[in-house]
Amino acid sequence: MLIHLHSNASPMSEGIELEIEVRTGVANEEFIAVAIGNIASYNLSRERNEGLQWQILRVDENGRHHHYRVVLRHPEKALDIGLKHALEKELRKLSSLGVEELRSEYVKCEKDGLKPSRLRHVSEHPDTWNDDFWNWIG
Repeated sequence: MLIHLHSNASPMSEGIELEIEVRTGVANEEFIAVAIGNIASYNLSRERNEGLQWQILRVDENGRHHHYRVVLRHPEKALDIGLKHALEKELRKLSSLGVEELRSEYVKCEKDGLKPSRLRHVSEHPDTWNDDFWNWIG
């Protein structure tokens, strides 16, 4: 497995977000995140024959830790029940590929028409005041 998928995908008004963390020690981690996110989104768009839109984000947390996020939305539907499940399934399937298999699949998708989303860098600062810890103590 190249990635750890955080299944706490959150529906948002602008689509769904799914967090992925590239396994520690894997070389080319940005390529892996970008390739997996783009291929999964592109495959879903083709399977559903719908013009889905997506972004791949590198989320830096306080400059010490980072993870990646795939943001996917349907431009014409505010709610799409099966989209989250389909994206999770596709990401899990792709995470079982080796790096060279992933590279080959990425090139194949580009030849088939994939217009990859470039990696965007964003910063996120956890809100420690809006944390379950504070609910727990009372």
